[in-house]
Amino acid sequence: MSPTPARRSATRGPTRWVIGFFLALIGLYATLGARAWLRNQRTLEAIEALRLEVHEARTAADSCTADLALAESDLRGTDAAADSLRGAVERAEDTLPGGGRGVPAAEYEAYLEAFERYNDTVREWEARARELREHEERCRALIERHNALTDSLRGRLNDAGITLG
Repeated sequence: MSPTPARRSATRGPTRWVIGFFLALIGLYATLGARAWLRNQRTLEAIEALRLEVHEARTAADSCTADLALAESDLRGTDAAADSLRGAVERAEDTLPGGGRGVPAAEYEAYLEAFERYNDTVREWEARARELREHEERCRALIERHNALTDSLRGRLNDAGITLG
């Protein structure tokens, strides 16, 4: 008797094909899932970086605004000092009989000193006012940058489908 050749199972061929198909399908889903996860991670990282930039811009704008308030207060103090010295100068000047103004000779040295202090204070006031305008421009630029970054962040969140309640 001769050995009979082994018969191949009728189900073995298609089973391999079905298993291979499912393995390929699982690999495809895993690849697509990993790509989507990585894309989401990059989006979240970009949003977080932009959020930190907005926070830093807000801090800079708030700091500038606080410094601006102090500069305004200093300017008001200088303005009050100038007004006080102006009043002292005007009080020292008497009205003359012909309608003009003049300072009595005995008070002339004190008048000149007050007048010089007044002029110095006015120059100081002008310098502070100029600095204040420049400071205000810097603050405005920082606030505009913050607002632009905030708008950009809102757009990125909206594009990502993230809503803030």
